[in-house]
Amino acid sequence: MIKKLTDIANKLDKLGKYKFADEIDSILREATEEMVLNEYAVEKILAAAAKTESWASSGKVFISDVHKTMDLKMSMEHFKWLLLDAHQRGLLTLSRADMVAAMPLDKVQESEIRYPLPGGTVEAVFNFIDLLKSKKQGKY
Repeated sequence: MIKKLTDIANKLDKLGKYKFADEIDSILREATEEMVLNEYAVEKILAAAAKTESWASSGKVFISDVHKTMDLKMSMEHFKWLLLDAHQRGLLTLSRADMVAAMPLDKVQESEIRYPLPGGTVEAVFNFIDLLKSKKQGKY
């Protein structure tokens, strides 16, 4: 939804409809501020992650498994966006699947978050919530 609104704002801006583009930009900023996770919500996510079976006793749980455990009304994509935001703010730790060939491919793909890094040439990829790193950093 946010991406669609952003695209519309960009098109309006190109057409010279600045007033509408500014209004949509303002709405997007407000919506984004409301959609971030607070520390209490992150604690609930980490508690659900702790109840979810970790991959090979690694302390890492697939993002899709946590989403299913929590039985959320929000889409997987929205959940991933919130997790990425929480990771960037240091509220929890995400990590990537390294030995993909040994893992259930469906879970790897369902859990995947791709995030372009500055410069646009490389992407960060995440598949797991890392409970051990979150705990070491005092986040759980």
